[in-house]
Amino acid sequence: MKLETYYSRIAQMISEMIVEEWTEVKVFVEDDGLKFFFFYYLSEETKEWISGSDIVERFDMNEEYHEQFEDELSFCISDFKKEYETEFGDAWTCFQMSFLPDGRFDVSYYYEKNPFGPIVTGIAWEYEHLGIKQENDPFYQKLLKEYLDSKAQGKSYPFLSPIKLR
Repeated sequence: MKLETYYSRIAQMISEMIVEEWTEVKVFVEDDGLKFFFFYYLSEETKEWISGSDIVERFDMNEEYHEQFEDELSFCISDFKKEYETEFGDAWTCFQMSFLPDGRFDVSYYYEKNPFGPIVTGIAWEYEHLGIKQENDPFYQKLLKEYLDSKAQGKSYPFLSPIKLR
């Protein structure tokens, strides 16, 4: 399967998980021994970024049905990474994708090891991409501060850099 087909398939699968009108979706995937992924979409109605993990509760959906979609998406991402490695010889460690309902999208790949675990990565990504700070959560604030302190010391984390749709 061509890489472009995977981009379309990933976007389609995520779009099918979202049960309201949306204007943009942002996806983060890490697959470097431990695979995790998450996405946010911009709600057309509320103009707020909604986490894909909040869809079940927010819309009172069947959790098993939603988990089936997540499993299928996980398998698709694994196949996509294998195809990418076959085509280019290098395996990415982090992959980001942004897409719009009209089919426009952009992707970026990163090949270096992520120095953070999944929780800090998610917090830093939310901050960098969406401006989310969760000011009422002390644990979140502590981890965000650690990330921002490391950036203030001159450390760079290109895998967290926002991508712009062209």
